[in-house]
Formats: sequence, structure tokens, C-alpha cells
Amino acid sequence: MADHQNDLTPVPMVKPGALAIQNDAAAAVRDFLTAIERRDVEAASTFLHDDVAFKLVPFPELRGKADVVRQLRGLLAAIASMHIEMHNIAANGDTVLTERTHTLELGPVPVQLWMCGTFETRNGKITMWRDRFDVAEFTFSAIRGIAHAASQMQIEQRRR
Repeated sequence: MADHQNDLTPVPMVKPGALAIQNDAAAAVRDFLTAIERRDVEAASTFLHDDVAFKLVPFPELRGKADVVRQLRGLLAAIASMHIEMHNIAANGDTVLTERTHTLELGPVPVQLWMCGTFETRNGKITMWRDRFDVAEFTFSAIRGIAHAASQMQIEQRRR
């Protein structure tokens, strides 16, 4: 069994006081998510293994780097902006667990989405990426975002 040392050095994207146990696998995952936050699919793809499996629960699993990259491009094309706040990241060998909040702007609609991810890596490449989120929470956040966008539109119309 490989000896993986954990380093409690603070990492970017992690809020102060969050659990941040880092090794090479955690660094790869953190850098991958940073590239996604920047909407840099090319940079993000460098962290994916050719045979990567991606599962956004409850949706069907995708297999292979080309399909995952295509899905990432599609998802990011629908988002005006994104911020990822890493609450916790921990690694046990080549397995990395994350808890994070994604704040997305879908056009004029802001949506917050709590995500829990499991990543498996091999030689610095992500071989499995499984994210879970609460569909009901996403729905309510979208409703709040639509209400916010509608109220902003009304305010703008009144100013005219």
C-alpha cells in the first residue's frame, strides 16, 4: 500500500476553518474544480483520465473523457457565471470527498446548489467523478432565483 501523507496546508477555494486535508489526489480535484469554476473546459479536461466515469446523481452515468468533456461544455454554456465554495475536502489515498456550494447564474436567475462529490484518481487523473445534489433544493433555489429576477425586472421597469 502506498504511503500517502496528509498535509493540513490551507488550499485555495476553501473557506477559513473548513476541513482541508490535502494530498496529490485532493490537489488534482481542487485544481479540476477551479478550472470548472473558471469555465476553462480545456484545463479541466487535463485532469480527466481517458476512461473517466461521471455520474451526476440522479442522472445516467457518462463514460469516457470525450463524453464527459462534451457534457461539461453543454453545462457551462447554459451558465452565465459560476462560483464554487469548497466547504470541505478530504482525501484517503486516491479517493477524495468534497462538500461544496455552487452559485450559478442561469441568465438573470441566480441559483445555489449544494454538492457532495466523490472522486477517484489514478496517477493524478480523475477516473471516477460522482456528484450528488438535492433536486428539491435545486428546484426551490431556482424558484427563489426566478422570483428575484422578476422583482429586479419590475424595479427596472418602474425606473423607466
